[in-house]
Amino acid sequence: MSYTINKLSAVKVRSVTRPGMYGDGAGLWLQVSKSGAKSWIFRYAFCGRRREMGLGSCHTVDLVLAREKAKQCRLVLLEKRDPIEERDKARAEYVHQQAKRVTFDECASAYIAAHLRHKEKMLINMRVQMQFVCRTTISKVHEVLPLLDAAVRNPGLND
Repeated sequence: MSYTINKLSAVKVRSVTRPGMYGDGAGLWLQVSKSGAKSWIFRYAFCGRRREMGLGSCHTVDLVLAREKAKQCRLVLLEKRDPIEERDKARAEYVHQQAKRVTFDECASAYIAAHLRHKEKMLINMRVQMQFVCRTTISKVHEVLPLLDAAVRNPGLND
C-alpha cells in the first residue's frame, strides 16, 4: 500500500483560510485554527499511543522546512525513539549548557549587585563617623585612624 506525500503546495498553504487540518502526507499536517492562524503538526504513533508534535507557525516555518522537520522526526522514529522526548531532551541540554556559560563579568556583576547594599551601608557609616570626627575637632591623626579602622572592619556595628 502506498500513500501520497507532498500533497500541499506553497500556494495552497498561503491561500487556505478555512479552519481544519490539511494533510501533506507522511504525518505532516497544516493546522488552520478558527482565528486563521496556521501551524505545522507532525502526527505519529509511538508505543501504541497517538502523538502530535508542533513544528512551528507558518509565519516562521515554510513548507520546505516543515517537510524537512517531519523527515527528521520520521528518522528518529525509525530508531525507536520518540521525537517529542528527543526535542525535550535537546531543549533541556541547551538550557543546561547556557546556564554553565556564565562569564566572569556576569558573575562579578551579580556579586557586586548582591553586595552593593552592604557596601553602601558601610560607606554611609564611614561618612557619619567622619562627620563626627570632624565635629569633635580631633587634632591628631593617630586618634582618627583607629575610628576609621573600626568602621571598615565592623561596618554592621553602627546600623
